[in-house]
Amino acid sequence: MAAAENVLAEFRAEIDAIDADMVMLLARRMAVVERVIAAKRANGLPALIPARVEEVAAHVRRRAAEAGAPPDFAEAVWRTMMDWVIAYEDERLAPAGAFSDRPEVAPEKESQSFSRSGEIGKSSSPGDGVER
Repeated sequence: MAAAENVLAEFRAEIDAIDADMVMLLARRMAVVERVIAAKRANGLPALIPARVEEVAAHVRRRAAEAGAPPDFAEAVWRTMMDWVIAYEDERLAPAGAFSDRPEVAPEKESQSFSRSGEIGKSSSPGDGVER
């Protein structure tokens, strides 16, 4: 089977390169999220703004369809990302020592993620089952 898998090497390399680009885009997105948190804090806005979530989901579906990607898949990926980011924002917007009343929504595992301090690294993320 190893010889048969060799035909996949080129495709795997291409996917790995795309994945690397996606990680860089996620890092860029999180840098903007940090600025959003500061703006929300300064203006007394909550982490979750439902109308914005639905606006983003609809926009992603349209863009996916235009690009030839499955809209359902794109929306599912974005909703997962938005849920994680909202939980992250909620945690960051909470007063020191307070706990959010929003349910934790991120994957329940330790992962390479933004820590509570905003640094990238192996850390506990919202929804990882760690008591806070």
